[in-house]
Amino acid sequence: MNEQRETIDRVCGHVVRLAGAFSLAVVGVLALVTLRSWVVNPAGAGGWTSPVLESRQMGELKASLAGDPKNEDIKRQIRRLDLVQRAEHFRREAMVVRGAWLLLAGLAVAVAAAHVLMTLRKSPHLPGKKSEESPLAGAARGRWAVGVLMVALGAGGGLLAVTSAGQLPGEFQELLTAEKALPTQPAAAAPVAAGQTRPAVPATQPPSPATQGAVATKPVAPTATKPANGGQETVVRGPEWTTLPTAEEIARNWPRFRGPGGSGVSAFTNVPLEWDVKSGKNIAWRTPIELSGTSSPIVWGDRVFLTGGVKEKRVVYCLDLAAGKILWEKAVQARPADAPPVEPEMEDTGYAAPTPVTDGRRVYALFATGELACFDFEGRLVWAQWLGTPKNDYMHATSLELHKGRLFVQLDQGHFEEKKAKLLIIDAVTGKTLRTVPRPTVEQSWTSPITISTPTGDQLITLANPWVIAYNSADGSELWRAEVLEGDGAPSPIFTNGLVIAGNTASKMAAIKPDGKGNITKDDQRIPWAIEDNIPDICSPLSDGKRVYLLTSDGFLTVWSLANGEKAWELDTEQAVSASPSLVGDKLVLLARKGACFIIPTGDQAPGDLKALRRNELGEETVACPAFVDGRIVIRTRKHVLCVAAKQ
Repeated sequence: MNEQRETIDRVCGHVVRLAGAFSLAVVGVLALVTLRSWVVNPAGAGGWTSPVLESRQMGELKASLAGDPKNEDIKRQIRRLDLVQRAEHFRREAMVVRGAWLLLAGLAVAVAAAHVLMTLRKSPHLPGKKSEESPLAGAARGRWAVGVLMVALGAGGGLLAVTSAGQLPGEFQELLTAEKALPTQPAAAAPVAAGQTRPAVPATQPPSPATQGAVATKPVAPTATKPANGGQETVVRGPEWTTLPTAEEIARNWPRFRGPGGSGVSAFTNVPLEWDVKSGKNIAWRTPIELSGTSSPIVWGDRVFLTGGVKEKRVVYCLDLAAGKILWEKAVQARPADAPPVEPEMEDTGYAAPTPVTDGRRVYALFATGELACFDFEGRLVWAQWLGTPKNDYMHATSLELHKGRLFVQLDQGHFEEKKAKLLIIDAVTGKTLRTVPRPTVEQSWTSPITISTPTGDQLITLANPWVIAYNSADGSELWRAEVLEGDGAPSPIFTNGLVIAGNTASKMAAIKPDGKGNITKDDQRIPWAIEDNIPDICSPLSDGKRVYLLTSDGFLTVWSLANGEKAWELDTEQAVSASPSLVGDKLVLLARKGACFIIPTGDQAPGDLKALRRNELGEETVACPAFVDGRIVIRTRKHVLCVAAKQ
């Protein structure tokens, strides 16, 4: 072997060893990160749990809160620690992804160098011209090449450390700083007209009997007018304008968060459950949306509605269901000129987290800024008002409910001692507040209400720590309540086979018969069962009428018997999840945050190997719940809205 070949041989040997050592180091770092990401359950229940869900410090705080449940300082510490832990979880997750790429690069270099080395050593030895290069020069060149490789690999490792260390916790610190800098929020003012410069009733004075429940926007005039909020047209129509949608109409559409009744159950089984965005398989259209939002899409007839928002503006979008074309987008401008500054955005919720609602005549949208607006299907403003900015630690995310011409706005905000929570019942056509129902025994929540039909009348079911409260949907009077909640609430209730299913991760999931009166907390006849294992922290429950499906934010699915609350089976999808599960026929549809969609058979038996499940890819992060209508699924991802439909 001549001098040049020997030099290359030595360099490749060094490269193989260094790249291999680098790869082993990356594996070690990844193993350490993974090990540190999981801790033994401090509650002593055995098993392993993520520090996002539990930690020793969190356990101590919760234990302290159990001994002093009204201590607001402990509650605030728990909320702040929860933010820190979630930020740390996602920082480590990002670090693992970057580490995986570095590992891949290191292995690729090692394999390439090994291939060259093997090729050299397999070559037959043939006498050749003596190299004019001295051995010292060849060695120097080899050391130079190795040095360059070491610098490159070191830079890669340094980049991993620098880009990963403390990034999200720093953002969290900025959030805390911004939170402290915010002015103290006054009590929610009476609704004001879109564009009005000051509240109709001063926040420091109780409203007079003459103005109580009034809305500053005028009733819709018989002819189109131009309001003062930027020239958007106000409109009224003929007799059909006030006609209520029938039950059949509602069932054929997807008018609210999680569809009719908030159940997450599709009335149609003819929707395709196999698609692929990358190849275009069964993708009818995919439309980019300018403004971000975590609200879910709703569908009525040939229209798709959703919301988006940033600090500067909030928008309602209307798309054509058939082609995905944006028919109109309207900015909502209902904050008065002297309103407090718009608060900083929180990424997990944002300004457009509440899902809009429609009655097939109008669409209603609420934003975290407290702006509430109603548009007709042509994008003309009907009415708008400002409810005051809800005081919520994670920003307002509760969706609207609409029932028999009444719009329900669940404004749970602040902490117990502030007594800010309330329920607004608004005339859907005029925007007039029919009744304001104080909720002094609950605090801020992120759950969405549902209306249910019972033999004794229609009820509005609401959830907020610590109560499940049912109201008469006609007049807002309280019917019954059950103390089954604790801590921050995000999962919304469902109603199935005569049972309200409600709960959250800090407490339990309970089955409640809605035929009681007053406080039914200790009534075992009306609360037949309650479970405490694997309770969701974000995702709402789902039922097929025989079983209840609970999905945690780390992708752990647990199935319980609806009849007695006994566990049937469980499955770990190994995916982070924010969207609530849905049901199409006998199949569960689970959308993971990173864009994977699992199709899981229902039943009393576990589906078996996770790899055997049908898996579709969206190619983009998603946190919103899908909408199901005849032959179609509408899905919102981080930057797009897309429609899944069988191609002819």
